[in-house]
Amino acid sequence: ALRDFDEGLKLSPHFHELELARGWANCHIGRFAAAEKEFTHIVEHLPHSGQAYNDRAMARWGLRDMRGALSDRDKAVAHDPSAAYRAMRGALRGFLADAKGALDDMWSLASPNPFAGSTAVAMELIRRWEGEP
Repeated sequence: ALRDFDEGLKLSPHFHELELARGWANCHIGRFAAAEKEFTHIVEHLPHSGQAYNDRAMARWGLRDMRGALSDRDKAVAHDPSAAYRAMRGALRGFLADAKGALDDMWSLASPNPFAGSTAVAMELIRRWEGEP
């Protein structure tokens, strides 16, 4: 898949959705530094994209840069205060033992299931970070 992304980006070097997909592919196979570099490139070109900051936060989480991940989650929420970004920031705050911040994010959510769609990704990264198979 990474070769396909590379070929696609040769044809259309500013196709940011393809860059995001390549970054996620790198995250999925544990290449967090490559993913962070990819997402940083996107942040530089789309500085108001909540998704770009959120995705870089996932790569930084994988690199165990929790403060960097939280900073990116804060920026993601500032640019796009959607429930998904607030839920992921709340989960990270809880992981960093910021119970008040985590509860503030969780209570601000209107959805009965704020983690829909993000739980599996977050749990996989937690398992990898903790060194579980």
